[in-house]
Amino acid sequence: MDSIIARDAKASEEFDLVAVAGFGQQAEDVSAELEVPLYADFNDLLKEIPLDAVAIALPNGLHVSSTRACLDAGVKNILLEKPIVQRSRCDAAHWPSSSFFVKVSFSARFYRIGQAW
Repeated sequence: MDSIIARDAKASEEFDLVAVAGFGQQAEDVSAELEVPLYADFNDLLKEIPLDAVAIALPNGLHVSSTRACLDAGVKNILLEKPIVQRSRCDAAHWPSSSFFVKVSFSARFYRIGQAW
């Protein structure tokens, strides 16, 4: 999913895709195809480039820590692949008191309600 988001952002006139973060051949291919820098560690990206928005498509267990890192870096707009947490409750201490916008993406393409018949 993350490469789709990066490709769509690059193709859009409304966004400037400035980098991708990831590792492995897919990340290298996407970075080369879209002609943007590749960061193996997203924390390095957050330190080096001021970002207006990010899309997070990491394994579920990394959602809270990566979202928190983005918020701590001043990113105000976050698209997060679901779920934000794997437990029913999340400690409010994870989130800053400043205003921010986190949108959790839910793809219904594999559910009957999301299929066009």
